[in-house]
Amino acid sequence: SVEADEGAVFCSGKCRSAYFGARNGEALRRQLFALEKGHCQSCGLQAQEIAERLRAAPASERRKLLERLWPKAAADPSLAKQLETAPSAGRAWQA
Repeated sequence: SVEADEGAVFCSGKCRSAYFGARNGEALRRQLFALEKGHCQSCGLQAQEIAERLRAAPASERRKLLERLWPKAAADPSLAKQLETAPSAGRAWQA
């Protein structure tokens, strides 16, 4: 087995990020999240904030809150169920 120091493989942190972003969807989403902070550049949706508010709300109130904050997601049965039962930024924010 040959092991290489990252400094010998990548010229910089930016080069390393580009490599892993291209090879791994999760790494790419992390990089994009670091730039956008869960804020949709297309529609302006604050997905991170919505996920945090849903998580803080009692489970019995999440549906009404989702309908108020993000009606489009509330209308999607699969996404609504995911956000109601286990709200997370990853479910609300998609790269």
